[in-house]
Amino acid sequence: MIPTLLVAGLLLGLVSALRLRYKAMASAALAVVWAAYVAIGLHASLTYVVIGFVLAVINTAIGVVIGMGVAALVRAMRPSRSIGGLR
Repeated sequence: MIPTLLVAGLLLGLVSALRLRYKAMASAALAVVWAAYVAIGLHASLTYVVIGFVLAVINTAIGVVIGMGVAALVRAMRPSRSIGGLR
């Protein structure tokens, strides 16, 4: 499931229409769902749920940062459409 959170974060990062606070809220929501999955699926103790939550937040945030970096790189490599090549 953690690679799924990385991919979800990557997709959130690639969506340039979303503001960073919406990406953060979506990351937190994904982390809560992951922690609930750990708690229900494994009948884990509170320690494992907290660790799962923290790992989910970190992995989703890493995915968001990578996605935002890829989107910025694509925008930077895109040729200018203005007259004379000036932005």
